[in-house]
Amino acid sequence: MNEMNYVWYSDATCETGRELAAALGYESGRHAPKEGTEFLICWGNRLPLLKLSTQRRINRLISEGRCLNNPMILQGAKNKYVASKTMFNNGVRTPMTCSPNEIVNKIFYGEMKFPVIGRKFHHQAGNCFHLCKDGREAIEAMNSVEYFVQMIPNQKEYRIHVFMGECIGISKKVEDYDYEGERQEYCRSHLKGWRFANKRMRDRYMPMVEEAKKAVSALGLDFGAADIVINEDGKPWVVEVNSGPGMIGRNMERYAEAIRIIENEIRGVC
Repeated sequence: MNEMNYVWYSDATCETGRELAAALGYESGRHAPKEGTEFLICWGNRLPLLKLSTQRRINRLISEGRCLNNPMILQGAKNKYVASKTMFNNGVRTPMTCSPNEIVNKIFYGEMKFPVIGRKFHHQAGNCFHLCKDGREAIEAMNSVEYFVQMIPNQKEYRIHVFMGECIGISKKVEDYDYEGERQEYCRSHLKGWRFANKRMRDRYMPMVEEAKKAVSALGLDFGAADIVINEDGKPWVVEVNSGPGMIGRNMERYAEAIRIIENEIRGVC
């Protein structure tokens, strides 16, 4: 195991973080990188209060190009509300969002319309998902959500993996036939009866691939997985970007291969 290279994950991203580290032969964990770390992969990690020496260590890795996904920038990308605003302001086709205090005016002036979805700033796997079909439901949800997002009626949903500006994998959400509960159409997570199926690159996927690239770039990330829905008009909308994404099969290998290329480039420079 290469103890000089480190995958830094969080409780929410530990499963794939550990798998990635194992594939690379890197050290990994929830804690900040220790002294001697020479290459850092930030896999959806949280950023706690750090000792000055640790902060300097991380800053050195960033300045020398030895860190993928700057952990300071990453915290803004992990806040789904902040990330949505950032993408929207940078021309990414993403649903409009607003604070609970703004929802009444947004609906009244026609900037948003029902149904809307109430969510927390930090969420995953479809948790904290409040579908509001009218004003009464939105008002009832106000005390338990931190923002609202316009719901985009979707025909299909994909996850596009982007690494250093290039698409390295495409997955489509499909029905999980082993799921025994009530499958939800409006919240397609693995907890609601859906799973990912990897797809080969096709020309018809290019519009959503380009939108995914724009989204990851707008957030200042070196890599990320954009969740994209295709609406009734066939247009791709970026719902969110995951910085420590769940994935299956070949996509994990592609991340490992892409990271090894960066590692080898660093070694060549050194």
